[in-house]
Amino acid sequence: MAIENVNVVEPAGGTPIAVDDVAGDKFQAIKLALGADGQFDLVLDSGQQLMVNSLPVVIASDQGSIPVNLSASLPSGSANIGSIDINTQLGLLSPSNSSTAILGAGGTFNGTGQSTLGYAAITVFVAADQDGALYIDQSQNGTDWDVSDSYTLTGGTPLLQPVQLDGEWVRVRYVNGSTIQGYFRLESILRPIHPILPRTLTQEGNLKVAIVEPSIVAYSPQFSVGTDTGVAATTSTDLDSDQISVGKTAHLMEIVVAADETFKAELKTVQNGIASSNKVVWVEANKAWHWKAPGRGFITQAYDAGAGLDGFRLTITNLHASDSADVFCSFFWDEV
Repeated sequence: MAIENVNVVEPAGGTPIAVDDVAGDKFQAIKLALGADGQFDLVLDSGQQLMVNSLPVVIASDQGSIPVNLSASLPSGSANIGSIDINTQLGLLSPSNSSTAILGAGGTFNGTGQSTLGYAAITVFVAADQDGALYIDQSQNGTDWDVSDSYTLTGGTPLLQPVQLDGEWVRVRYVNGSTIQGYFRLESILRPIHPILPRTLTQEGNLKVAIVEPSIVAYSPQFSVGTDTGVAATTSTDLDSDQISVGKTAHLMEIVVAADETFKAELKTVQNGIASSNKVVWVEANKAWHWKAPGRGFITQAYDAGAGLDGFRLTITNLHASDSADVFCSFFWDEV
């Protein structure tokens, strides 16, 4: 229906009606009110109103959502924050990557993929009475396991291995050795926070950037002791280690010397009974001396097929002008 203009003639002495003149057309000003028939409640008035006095608005059913951003400035000065209840997830046990089922000779446990989102690391705890191998695999899609870290378990020695999670999915596998297990316990826990280095660590704790990692050889020293060896005043004597085993190379690890008079000492290697021309260690005036090699391969001597001694020699010089010295000496070395 089209809007038409209607002329209203005001009678003499009538009540004026407020209108708004827009380009010659008069628009009556209307005050909105709510209320029952014949009554009204004033809703809109000049100035800001409280919520209870505001005009309610119903959004049309086909009206899309309208984002509302609220902001408020904080008052100046200090403020205390009261108790805040936070639901904290400290860790998540992964049942599909945990097991206690006994594995036979060469038997395997294959865990299933689990999402790593929200977690930074996985900790795998394995205990078994037989040797085995632990594998921690990671994947982008839960199907293709492109990254795998492997660790060796020695029977009877539990293994606790944390690994940083970089892929979206993780699973755990275990392969038993050649003997059926007497017991087997494997537990995997996802952790949101874990104080570990990146997954580039080897089982020995070294970074995988090393081209060749030295093998771990047990330190089982052999020793030769010169007990109560008399050294005359101002003279010298040689204290030798035992002969190196056939086909072996000795790594000198430690020397302990004690005397009742001040002495000096020179350490040399010996091959086929001939001492090296260079002194490998020089000891100033002492009555007791305890030396440890800074590294396992610092001083070495290989076996020689000749008839002479292959080993280490410590030359002791008694510095006292008139008294003889009783000297005690021990050599410690590895053979590989």
